[in-house]
Amino acid sequence: MKLSIIQSIFRWRCLLLLLSLVLLVLLYPTAGAGFRTGFLVLFLNSLTLVTASFTLTQHVDSMKLSLGLGALQLTLALSAYLFQLKPLEVGAWVLFIIFYVVAIVHVLGYVARGQKVTADKIFGGMSAYIMLAVAWAGIYRLMYEWNEEAFFVDPARNIQGLFGSPDLLYFSFITLTTLGYGDITPVAGYARASAALESMTGLFFMAILVARLVSLYKPAGMKEDQ
Repeated sequence: MKLSIIQSIFRWRCLLLLLSLVLLVLLYPTAGAGFRTGFLVLFLNSLTLVTASFTLTQHVDSMKLSLGLGALQLTLALSAYLFQLKPLEVGAWVLFIIFYVVAIVHVLGYVARGQKVTADKIFGGMSAYIMLAVAWAGIYRLMYEWNEEAFFVDPARNIQGLFGSPDLLYFSFITLTTLGYGDITPVAGYARASAALESMTGLFFMAILVARLVSLYKPAGMKEDQ
């Protein structure tokens, strides 16, 4: 019975990753301020990192590396949050970006492996797309740490007068999907270049990977056209 449960979890590992990412994206912008809510965000991110590590690869060494990066990132992020030290915060964001890049590479490797396209691999493609936005949000956060005027926020659409990582995550998603609402605008040259590169990444990703996976996927019981 236990073995059957473990096999089912492993079979749908990308679905677990997708659910943890959606939970992170939904709760992060609404977490607010304060120690408890901040720690909740850190916990959700660590949950996503652990889920990603489980999804990444079947090789033990790679999984250990991923778990090590996730644990170190969580430790630095929590230390930066408690002690308010900027070098620790910058280091945490650097590790954050590195881990998500590694996770994206391994998830895409799992998705592209073999000739059979399963529902879980489609979930893997969706997860990689979300992780792209999360990783770019980390890059924008580093830019903001370097220069707080790298982005312009329309005061008419920012009633609370606050700007931080949840806003950059939101900006990353609307950039990746090329929505471009205009309430947050990259001002610095490197911020504009990064936004343009992210937009192209999103377009190429959808056109090349997701469309191919969906076109190849055939639900169980569906027969090939004669």
